[in-house]
Amino acid sequence: MKPIECPICFESCRKYVKCFSGCKTQICKMCFKKLIKLDENKDVSFCCPVCRQTSIRHKQKNFTKYCRGHLDVCEVIIKLFENQKLSQDWTDHQMDFVNRLVELDLSNMPLHILDQYSN
Repeated sequence: MKPIECPICFESCRKYVKCFSGCKTQICKMCFKKLIKLDENKDVSFCCPVCRQTSIRHKQKNFTKYCRGHLDVCEVIIKLFENQKLSQDWTDHQMDFVNRLVELDLSNMPLHILDQYSN
């Protein structure tokens, strides 16, 4: 592959990805990995920065094939799912903590302990 200039980061790169919707835009692989997202349905998607067409994994054959063929892209997708699960676990933990605080009878606590639970 000959080096091209990425239209996002303006770096010269040898590893680039072409738009999956057919607009012929080529972006470097590092910028491509940053543009992969999880949508509301927890589908892996990529939105071309030029034509704004969204490619969804398992719905668009060429995007799915590209993701399966490149291990570094697979790693990014796995991290997206791990971060989604961690954020959901953290939200559950916060709700559990708030529920426990509400259950406590704060009026009978000593002041030094009460200060820990009040803002």
